[in-house]
Amino acid sequence: MSQTADPIAAGAVAVLVPVSDIAAAAALYDLILGPRADADAPVWPVAGGALVLGPPGESASAAFRVAQPEQAGRLLARRGVAVSPQTGPGGTRRLLGAPALGVTDEIPGGPPGAGAVAPAVDHLVFTAAQADEAIALLAGRLGLDLRLVQSFEGLQQLFFRSHEVVVEVIVGDPGDGAQPVAGVSLWGVAWRTGDLTQAHRRLTEAGVALSPIRDGRKNGTRVVTVREPALGIATLLIEHLDR
Repeated sequence: MSQTADPIAAGAVAVLVPVSDIAAAAALYDLILGPRADADAPVWPVAGGALVLGPPGESASAAFRVAQPEQAGRLLARRGVAVSPQTGPGGTRRLLGAPALGVTDEIPGGPPGAGAVAPAVDHLVFTAAQADEAIALLAGRLGLDLRLVQSFEGLQQLFFRSHEVVVEVIVGDPGDGAQPVAGVSLWGVAWRTGDLTQAHRRLTEAGVALSPIRDGRKNGTRVVTVREPALGIATLLIEHLDR
């Protein structure tokens, strides 16, 4: 008997970030991710997905591209989580009851442009009130692969993977001073860059507020925090030294 292909098969991700000032945020993302092909559209395609800016009023969210959108919606409903009607770029459908997550027909913006300077989504960072809730939602409903569970400085970290993107979930306070939020929330994005020293110099000269370069929690990585509230979400640049 032949096996039926997974209609979800979550892959690349469209990250929607609401911001209060789209023009100010877009100017910063043009520096961090490279200039947009269409200056009128606040969309940055990169390897592994795309970033899309939106108006304030909704929470940040990540919509995974799925193999078969209609069948995926039916399967998610059978797994106990319904999806909204299509909204936003690429026919995005948010998970009802978990609006920080969704599915989409396509990644907006097309392939990454030649001007992209942060070549890929390295990983997404979510926060969760309970580890079991995050595992049930990401692994049980969306079918992401749970790769690692570990503790670090009083926090529990869960690592999942779609076919193209790594997802980290922090159970507890992520350390930004915000109060823990019930459910699963998108907290930050890490953008991979091939030369962090050069990126740090270029962005500093352009007036972007950055932390000093430091060693990442993962061996063989270096990271920089982008300290610009206008970006609308916690933002990290990461370099993998062994690649």
